[in-house]
Amino acid sequence: MFKNIFICLMVCMFSAVMVSAAENNCMTCHADFEDDDGPSHLISKDVHIQKGLGCVDCHGGDPSLDDMDDVRDSKGYKGVPDYKDVPKFCASCHSNPVYMHDHNPSLPTDQFDKYKTSIHGIQLL
Repeated sequence: MFKNIFICLMVCMFSAVMVSAAENNCMTCHADFEDDDGPSHLISKDVHIQKGLGCVDCHGGDPSLDDMDDVRDSKGYKGVPDYKDVPKFCASCHSNPVYMHDHNPSLPTDQFDKYKTSIHGIQLL
């Protein structure tokens, strides 16, 4: 069950990560080494991508760089959080009323607080 939750959260997180820049080496590189059901292949179906968010919106860094070491050293790089940190990672936007108002004002911004008291949050956190 935890594996399924983790996979779901990772897909959601990766789904929020495709960049609308002309050059996006994140997607090009990841598509080369991931299986067909990996995040870079599934991302086009995600609501975050459909709303115009990209890789750097969640993970930071510079999507135009070719070398992952350079990306890790680039400004604002956050990387991929440990699975236990995914809810807090996503909450950095989803708990921000100003940010969420600009993207989807109908979504509540207390989701992380509710998650922490849910059976899933209690088990994970």
